[in-house]
Amino acid sequence: MTSFATAGGGIPAATSILAGKRGYHGALGGDNLTNVTGGIRYQGAAGVASDAVNITGAGYWTFGYFAGRGVYTATANVIVTIDGVTALNDTTAANISTEGKAQVGSIFNDTDESTVTRGSVRFNTSLVINIECSTDSNYYYDYYLT
Repeated sequence: MTSFATAGGGIPAATSILAGKRGYHGALGGDNLTNVTGGIRYQGAAGVASDAVNITGAGYWTFGYFAGRGVYTATANVIVTIDGVTALNDTTAANISTEGKAQVGSIFNDTDESTVTRGSVRFNTSLVINIECSTDSNYYYDYYLT
C-alpha cells in the first residue's frame, strides 16, 4: 500500500501554484465582485505591498483572485506562501481592469451571466498572500479551516 501521509500524519500542503491564470470580470469592474464571488474582499493601496491574507492554522484555500480598480495594465504582484514555502511569485503585468489574476478557482462575468469556480489548495500551518500593484487593487479570497 502506498502512503501519501506526511511525517505529521496530515495531507501535504501545496508547494507550487500555477502562475499566469486569468479570469474575466468585464463590466463588473474590479470593485464589484464580492456578491459574485461570495468571498472576502481586501482593498490594496497603490504602490504598497501588503498581506491581503494572513491565516494561521490548517485548512483549504478555495478561491483567490486579484483585480484592479479602473486601470487597464498595471504591475500586479502576487506572492503566495503556504506553510512557510513560497508557492507562487507572480510579478507579471496584467490587464487587471477587466481581466484579473486567478490563483485558485476562476471567474467569468458577462452582462447576462457570471460563473465562479473554486479549487482546493491545502495548507497545514499558514497561508499568506502578499499583493502589490501600481494602482489601487482588490484581492478576493475564500478559505475554510479544518
